[in-house]
Amino acid sequence: MDEPTFNQLRTIEQLGYVVFSRPSNLRDLNGLWFLVQSPSKSCEHIVNSLGDHLDTMRKKVKELSDEDFNTSVNAVLTDLSEKDKSIYERFDRFWRDELATGRQDFESQDKQCALL
Repeated sequence: MDEPTFNQLRTIEQLGYVVFSRPSNLRDLNGLWFLVQSPSKSCEHIVNSLGDHLDTMRKKVKELSDEDFNTSVNAVLTDLSEKDKSIYERFDRFWRDELATGRQDFESQDKQCALL
């Protein structure tokens, strides 16, 4: 979601200089959060533009071909199976994915790869 959101809201609509989205994973709730910082557009305008963008993304997901879906799954699998490059990356992954979520399943990365 980050690249299409950035492209639509910052590049095309030029809503603001800071535009990005990130996944949110707190306890058992998965979601997304968006940050759009604009010096000239109202909050209402930004919310409406974001809503329109999300509607467009929903339509794209519904129309996704099996081939494109499998390409996306493989990209996620590649990202998930990448080994930590440092002790800090391992700590960050464990903190973000296991401790902060309350799961404390330190093999969840391997399990997610197996599911994909």
